Amino acid sequence: MTPTLRERLHRTRFRLWAARQPLPKGARRGAPLRREWGAWVVRPGHGWRRVRYVTPPLYSTRSIPATDQDAAVDWMLKRMGLRS
Repeated sequence: MTPTLRERLHRTRFRLWAARQPLPKGARRGAPLRREWGAWVVRPGHGWRRVRYVTPPLYSTRSIPATDQDAAVDWMLKRMGLRS
């Protein structure tokens, strides 16, 4: 079932509202997990290591295939100490 025009407008208005809200210092929109040069990498939200392709990432792995993003997220959380 496709959403109605009213539902689409409401979702768009909510996204615009959320985009205007200030973030805490050091936070960023989006996940710090990326795919670079065939590897999953974790980069911080601020600092010199956030620059892609120039600086080394905090963590990286090539053992997880590009199609398995759930496994990559689990790996990232374990590396960051947020999940055991």
